[in-house]
Amino acid sequence: MAYFVTNNRQEAEAYNAAVTKAHRHSGSTKRWAKVIEHPNGNQFAIIKAPSVNSQMQKVEELTNDWYPETELL
Repeated sequence: MAYFVTNNRQEAEAYNAAVTKAHRHSGSTKRWAKVIEHPNGNQFAIIKAPSVNSQMQKVEELTNDWYPETELL
């Protein structure tokens, strides 16, 4: 699954709005995807839609550092 990555949350949210509009999501589906915040707080990612491009950096997958390990109890 491909993602777009940016240092600007608003850019990722704007992409979400553009895809939501392009796909005419309504009713119970009100958004394309949730913006993912990197644990460092300085990067944001969103799933790339097949039909909507962006100037954000495209990556084929998010690296493990986007999902820090949690200790199991």
